[in-house]
Amino acid sequence: MSARDKQVGGKHYKRMGIEPWDVIDTWPKQQRIGAYRAGGLKYIMRMGTKDEAPQEIGKGKHYLEKLLEVLNERIATEGSGPSSSRSKKSKRKATRDMRKRKSKSK
Repeated sequence: MSARDKQVGGKHYKRMGIEPWDVIDTWPKQQRIGAYRAGGLKYIMRMGTKDEAPQEIGKGKHYLEKLLEVLNERIATEGSGPSSSRSKKSKRKATRDMRKRKSKSK
């Protein structure tokens, strides 16, 4: 069962013609990853402040399950060929560049 097939904390999203995840799933993968990470973080950080703690954690887990699906899809799509090693190099370079920018701004 995919994360999209279930609903944590009510049926309100399932009753919509188009669910928020339907929209998010049309975005580029990096944006989808960010959206699902943010959703998981939101529910974990607000644990027990709106709904009961177990329900909040369940909602956060639901987002993290969706994030895992996107990440697994990404791995399957990228494969392990030569282009993925270039991709890893560019990611490392982007991380180094980001660290440099942060250190300059301090």
